[in-house]
Amino acid sequence: MALRLEPKISERIPSITTMAGAYIEGNTTPSAEFNVLADPEAAHIVFTAGIPITMVGLEVTAQALLSLNDAEELGKRGTVWAEIASRIIKDEVLWFMNKLGWDGGQM
Repeated sequence: MALRLEPKISERIPSITTMAGAYIEGNTTPSAEFNVLADPEAAHIVFTAGIPITMVGLEVTAQALLSLNDAEELGKRGTVWAEIASRIIKDEVLWFMNKLGWDGGQM
């Protein structure tokens, strides 16, 4: 949204690293990854902004799982935002554990 409202902001962004796309099967459809599928217009804005991009695929995030303990530790930071993030992450971690049988959640 910021790039759309103020395109000159791109001059102040040296590079972007994003998790988008997948080399393996997608997480939404056999060929789609959620972030790009959910907002292709935003992806187009970012990918055509002229800013150097490093794109990390979905399969990479499966190599760095967060545990329930990780989420709980985050919640102990003592800020409202940390507590909110902790609750969201706990829900995600539990989904991966219960639905897929994983040891943690892919973030």
